[in-house]
Amino acid sequence: MAQPVQPPPPLIPPPNSYHITLPPVPGVPPTAADVGHAQRYLSDYGRSRTSQVDNAPMLLPAEYGAVVQYTHAVAAQSAPAQVAPPWAIAMQNIIQEDIQGVRRDLRRVQRQVQNVRREVQDVRREVQDVRRGLRRDLRTIRDDLRSVKRDVAIMGNRGKHDGRRFNFARVPNEQGIYLNAAANGVPELVDDTTIQNLTGPQVNVWFLHYFPGPPPHSLAVRKARIAHEIGCTVFEQ
Repeated sequence: MAQPVQPPPPLIPPPNSYHITLPPVPGVPPTAADVGHAQRYLSDYGRSRTSQVDNAPMLLPAEYGAVVQYTHAVAAQSAPAQVAPPWAIAMQNIIQEDIQGVRRDLRRVQRQVQNVRREVQDVRREVQDVRRGLRRDLRTIRDDLRSVKRDVAIMGNRGKHDGRRFNFARVPNEQGIYLNAAANGVPELVDDTTIQNLTGPQVNVWFLHYFPGPPPHSLAVRKARIAHEIGCTVFEQ
C-alpha cells in the first residue's frame, strides 16, 4: 500500500537589505502567479542592487544568491504542479509501485517458465532415451522373430526328410536374408536331389550365403553342411 504523499514545506522569500517588498509566500505547490512574483522579486532586487551599489558599503553576493535560489526553487516546484495535481502525483506513485509489483511478478513468472523449460528438456531427453530403448527392443524383437522363423523353417524341413514328397521351405541365413536363387544362377533347394546335383560353383554360392568365409575343399562336405543348415536329414545318415 502506497504511503500518503507528503507535500514539501512552503518556500519562504529570503529577506533583503534594500527594503524591497517581499513577494507573498507561494502556495504548495507554487502557482504560475507565484512564479511571476518570485521572478519579479529577483528583477527588483537586481535593479535595486545595481542602483545602490555605489552607495552600499559592500556588495552582498550571498543575499543575491539566496534570492536567485528562491526564484529557481519556486519555478522548479511549480513545474510538476502545472503537469498534474497532487492527487495525480499520488496516483502516479501508486501506479509506479504497482508496476514494480508487476515486474516482480513477471520476473517470478519468467523463472517459472525457465523451470518449465528445463523440465520440458528433461522430459524430451527421457523421451529420447525411451525411443532409443524402444528401437533397441524393436531390433531385438525383429532379430528374435527372424531367428524364430528360421528355426521353424528348419524344424519343418527336418520333418520332410528328403523333401521329395513335400518340398523344403526356404531357409534364410542367420541374418534373416533369403538368397535370390534366380539372380545368382542357382536352383532353389527344394529337396535332397537338388542339393546332390549342385555343381561346384553353385555349391559355393549357397555355402557362402550360409557360411561366410573360405569353404571346405571337399565338395561333399560343403553339400552336407548346406543340407544340414536347411534341415535336410538325408546327408546325416
